[in-house]
Amino acid sequence: MKIMNGSNAKAVAEKKEMSKALRLRIGKAAEHAILAELFKHNFSIYTPLADTDGTDAILRHKNGAYLEVQVKSRNITHPTHYYTIAPLHPRYNYFVILYNITTNDYFVIPSLTYKKHCIIKRIKGRTYHTLMQHYLDTVLVRYKNEEGLDMLKKAILHKNNKLK
Repeated sequence: MKIMNGSNAKAVAEKKEMSKALRLRIGKAAEHAILAELFKHNFSIYTPLADTDGTDAILRHKNGAYLEVQVKSRNITHPTHYYTIAPLHPRYNYFVILYNITTNDYFVIPSLTYKKHCIIKRIKGRTYHTLMQHYLDTVLVRYKNEEGLDMLKKAILHKNNKLK
């Protein structure tokens, strides 16, 4: 057993904090890459000051329709790697975009579909909703890249997505 003195413990804590900060930066960069892709496809994008409720962006159409989007990114290098959302509050106008930084592929999935297909885990009182890359590539492949964006374009025009 290795006993850490004060300076070693501090170094480990600093490394852990740096790792968390790096993950946050990579995640934010990936989120912006997806938002740029949505912008190229003529979506009007609004971002909250802070992601406090699982919404990274609101997409708005000129007719008043809107959708909420949550972006999750990972460096997926194996079919058994997975994406996790915690917590997930699915609703008809809420979409999850899963972005693989390694391949530059993304899946645009309605949150109700994500909930239907995910594996739910409860750890220490918290609920996690996970989807494996292999499942995305086989069962949910119709939501991949351009096909997913086309579905998002149709969804924003649905009559239920209007602001009241």
